[in-house]
Parts: sequence; C-alpha cells; structure tokens
Amino acid sequence: MVKENWIKKHPIWSGVMGVFLLFILIGIFSGGDNSTEDGSVIGYEILEKDNTYPIVENFYILISSIDFSEENINQLVDFIDENKCKKKCNIYIYDDKQAYSLEKQSEELNSISEKTAWENKNYIFVAEHLVASKSFDISTPWMYPYKDWKYDELKS
Repeated sequence: MVKENWIKKHPIWSGVMGVFLLFILIGIFSGGDNSTEDGSVIGYEILEKDNTYPIVENFYILISSIDFSEENINQLVDFIDENKCKKKCNIYIYDDKQAYSLEKQSEELNSISEKTAWENKNYIFVAEHLVASKSFDISTPWMYPYKDWKYDELKS
C-alpha cells in the first residue's frame, strides 16, 4: 500500500509553505534595510547604564549580531549616541556577556596581587570580546581596545 503525500492530502499546507518560502526569498534578495525594531543597524541589549557621574554616562552594550564590522559598530555607536545618551557618554560594546561580567569584577579588586591574578586569568578573554569602546571626547570607536601590549604579552 502506497502512503499518500501528506501535503497533497492537506493542500492548505502547500499554500502556507509557498507563502513562507516567498517571504524568506524576499527577505534574502530584497537588500532592504537591516535595521532592528528601534532603528539601530545591529541588535543590541543595554547591559548597564551608569549615571553616577554628573557630566558623563556610561553605556555597556551587548551586541547580538555576528557582523562586527567596523562600519556596523560605528553606526551602532552613532545610533546610541544620538538616541540613548542624555549627556556626554562613553560606550563599551561586548559580544559576550561573560566578558562584561569579568570586567565589572575586575573593578572590585583592590590589591595588586588580585589584579595581576585576574589579568593572568581573564585579560585575554575580555580583550577578545570587548569589541569596541568610545569615549565621549572622541568621534570614532576604538576597535578591540584591549588587544594591546598587555594582550600580546599574555598571549605569548
């Protein structure tokens, strides 16, 4: 006995699948804007907004995109600067929430030995996941700011 094709048996699903595939193809080939719901270029989450200083605020951002191109990062920073900052602001962009948590943990360390132990264990990881930072007094973000001499020293 030959089983009937399920889609032939339920023709409505054939139409639904066709429409679904059409939307996917339109999305792929339209080249439309890739902005998110709030208008930013790439998806992001504000992990923390620090307003403890009267003149400056700090934004800690987690990006959810896999495209960390400098162009996209610049556009995201401009978007946050124009739409979220109420004062001059510093912006830190991470691609991994653990890197943000580790960096915040490092701010709580007091002794040189604690800081050295933290750096030996975590600096490379944080450096590879702090995608960009932008200070309020410069116009463009600094890509991978912790990939510096300390990073090179620990990496070797």
